[in-house]
Amino acid sequence: ALEANGLTEDTLVIFASDNGCSPYTGACDCSVVRGYKTSHLDGGLKVPMLMRWPAGYDPGQVYTNPVSLMDIMATSMVAAGGTTAGMDLDGVDLSPYLNGSAVGLPHDSLFFRTGAQSTVVTPGWKLRRLDGVYQLHDLTLDPLETADVQGSYPTITADLTADLLAWEDDMADALWEPLGIDELDHCGEWLPLQTLSGP
Repeated sequence: ALEANGLTEDTLVIFASDNGCSPYTGACDCSVVRGYKTSHLDGGLKVPMLMRWPAGYDPGQVYTNPVSLMDIMATSMVAAGGTTAGMDLDGVDLSPYLNGSAVGLPHDSLFFRTGAQSTVVTPGWKLRRLDGVYQLHDLTLDPLETADVQGSYPTITADLTADLLAWEDDMADALWEPLGIDELDHCGEWLPLQTLSGP
């Protein structure tokens, strides 16, 4: 339809998944990341996102810095000729990062909350809390998030805990019941977060 109406060049098309793989499909591949839909392991948080806008972005790019689905609103507004100035949005306009006019990260931190789970992700680190139990993961050395390294990095743990609590203080209470706390292990076994331990 876009092509037939001459709109392909100046139309921003975005395709993304809203969550990681659903384990009940039997199609999850946890060989690269562990976790699944509703989990705050990377298998639940990392999803593909494709953007196509010939008039705005060079084709064939692979952008590897973390972004959020909340960035879609700000990016779309600016692409349509609007502005986000004066608006208190959680997302940012990704266009400057995709067209090369901005350097650095779109987000210093990304935050997530699902029921009893809360998580903050910064470059190289992830702090998760599930039913009051905290874990710190070194995403550079341990991309499968199998080891809790809080004991080795008390300052990083304290800083990320403070960031997470400050973010939560600014959030409204959830209006629905939390989901279960089990998480899918890399090998396909169900095991609670609390059984995961450091080296």
